[in-house]
Amino acid sequence: MHGNGYRGTDEPLSAVEIEMLAAAKFGCKVNSRGRDELRLGKNDRYSVATRGEKAGVWHDFLTDEGGIFRREDDDRPRSNGHSFKTPPPRSGRAENSHADRDEPDADDEAKREAERQRSQKILGDCLPIKGSIAERYLAYREIPCPQSGVWFHPALSPHRDLPKWPALVAQPRYGDGKPTPGHHVIYLAEDGARKRDDMGKKSKLSWGEIKGGAVQLSPMTEYGHLGYAEGIETALSAQAIFGVPVWAMLGTSSDLPMPPGLKRATVFADAGQGGEEAARKRAERLVEAGVIVEIRRPLGDDDFNTDLMKNPGLTAADYPETEPINEPDADLPLRPSVPGDEAGIPQRRWLIPGLALPGQVSLIGGAAGAGKSMFAVHLSLAAAAGVDWGGWRLPRPFKVLTVNLEEDDDEMDRRFCAVRRSMDLIGTDLSPAVSVRRLADLVVARFDPKKRTVIETPRVDEIIRSIRHHGFDMVIIDPLGETFDGEENSNDQMKRIVGIWRRIARETGAAVVLVPHAGKNRNGDSGNADMVRGASAMIGVARCVVTIAPMAPDEAVKLGLPEADARRYVRIDDAKMNYSLPSAEARWFRREGITLANGPAGSDGDEVGVLEPWDPHAAFTEVSPAAVRGALDKIEAGILDKDGRPTGALWTPHNNSGDKSRWVGTLFMREFGCPEAQAKRLISDMLDSGLLVATEYSDRHRKKRVGLKINLTKWPGSRCDDGT
Repeated sequence: MHGNGYRGTDEPLSAVEIEMLAAAKFGCKVNSRGRDELRLGKNDRYSVATRGEKAGVWHDFLTDEGGIFRREDDDRPRSNGHSFKTPPPRSGRAENSHADRDEPDADDEAKREAERQRSQKILGDCLPIKGSIAERYLAYREIPCPQSGVWFHPALSPHRDLPKWPALVAQPRYGDGKPTPGHHVIYLAEDGARKRDDMGKKSKLSWGEIKGGAVQLSPMTEYGHLGYAEGIETALSAQAIFGVPVWAMLGTSSDLPMPPGLKRATVFADAGQGGEEAARKRAERLVEAGVIVEIRRPLGDDDFNTDLMKNPGLTAADYPETEPINEPDADLPLRPSVPGDEAGIPQRRWLIPGLALPGQVSLIGGAAGAGKSMFAVHLSLAAAAGVDWGGWRLPRPFKVLTVNLEEDDDEMDRRFCAVRRSMDLIGTDLSPAVSVRRLADLVVARFDPKKRTVIETPRVDEIIRSIRHHGFDMVIIDPLGETFDGEENSNDQMKRIVGIWRRIARETGAAVVLVPHAGKNRNGDSGNADMVRGASAMIGVARCVVTIAPMAPDEAVKLGLPEADARRYVRIDDAKMNYSLPSAEARWFRREGITLANGPAGSDGDEVGVLEPWDPHAAFTEVSPAAVRGALDKIEAGILDKDGRPTGALWTPHNNSGDKSRWVGTLFMREFGCPEAQAKRLISDMLDSGLLVATEYSDRHRKKRVGLKINLTKWPGSRCDDGT
């Protein structure tokens, strides 16, 4: 047998004959002639081997069809009157030809859709790189596993007549994040080395249309900085060395994707004339788009991966400093400080005034066990129903997503049902409230100890797509720490994590409410944002911060409650408000137990704790108006002797001496049966309202004293029991 004897002929086709047969069969011109391969058609759709054992083998990457050109095909007539040996005229088209078209039409779109479906099928069969042969391949090249954009496929073949090999599979994307129709494959040997073909060339292949796309190995920084490099291995190496997110280009085309917000780009060039030319073209495209560009070059005569393999400890400091090839505009973008039309300034679009603002991050901090998670459940149902609650005003119902990463589904069902009862929402449409549960994880970032940096995970893009798809207005994440694989006590790391959630908020327009784990809790921490773990970094990113703290024993005494009851009450304070004034007073809540209707017949169900708004100023609402009016009449009458006759002395608001017989608090304790602390609070409230007026008078001994009079014009409109 000769070279391609397995084709069943003793006379192999020459490379020229194979090219003529291919041009005739596919009806399109040759795009490139390699040493042993032809590429034809739009986006190199067809591959034809011209030398070696596989000479004459062709493959259609779009339809995954293939075949072999044979000697006997040479004289077979075509439907257009031409033989395979004589290709049709360049100006004409063979019937049903796949020739490239200058203008896209319905057929082009159908082809792209077929490419998309094929790519999605292959990508759907891919596995994580961790623990695979692909990880061994990357480790051999001193490259860390990518966080996104590249996966492992256990068995792929470039042609149906060839065996299947393990492979790295990449999904290129355009600048707006949408995937290209095609994908890219790097074939691997079973030992983790890179697969090479019979001619010794590295085996890689792009299936379908990928022009204008890049493998987005990491998202652009929040400051708009991004790198570009030729090939996946080079891009991963540059990313590891310089700590810059890098996108991998898969060809020398200068048609590179630019994400919105791109401000600065680093182009990583390969060594040699070809690498320099490709880098120059990309840099020119970026400069034309107004991006500040610098070009980095490898230390050796190959690429950045070769640099890294020779010296695994390389960092950016080992490379010469570079300057941008273009300078940014020296003039700052200026605008008038005071707009001409005040009425034209758009209002802030508060979802919950003082707590949740679209596109921004809010924090709910507090001591462990203070009720942060239960508060989040109350907030979720108040949002879904559009009802005011706990002092917060909700202008309208809206869609809210609650993600609790600590409790199981059953416990969350108990909590939501208990809160629905507590807030009297049974029968109310609560469908805008949605929860995500049973997640293995929702980790949006991991800390890389080798590079000492926080790396985003693909979860970020998944979350953004889901929020946009479902149209959530507010997202509650409880607890924040479960979304990060790193050190919660690190201010720098936590600042980066909250920054990632801020990006999610900004890109979706949703208000993101985060519930961090508790930090150190000390007496007097109420309203102090530092009670949040990692707070010194996080509060700089968040626009609103509220804290939840249990009532202190001394607060209970001041509010007229027994010290033992302090544990039943919590306070919520505004710790930071960027866009509104903090509330002057704390919002108070009392813990109450709600019994669910989930018990067996004749037995009680589970009891679940909820938060009931509590107003310390309304401590005497249970006293009838008649009782209060009666006490006021006694104050107006003054102090009586033991026979009930006026002494001429008035009740005093002060309790400065050991004798409490003239103190009005003694009267209140006797009339209302309240403790001294509550009596003091009532005196203070009545003086503030003007119902009680302190006035100076002379007693029967002509001694100047301060006593109390009643101003009935300040009496609320409640009718007394006697009708007066």
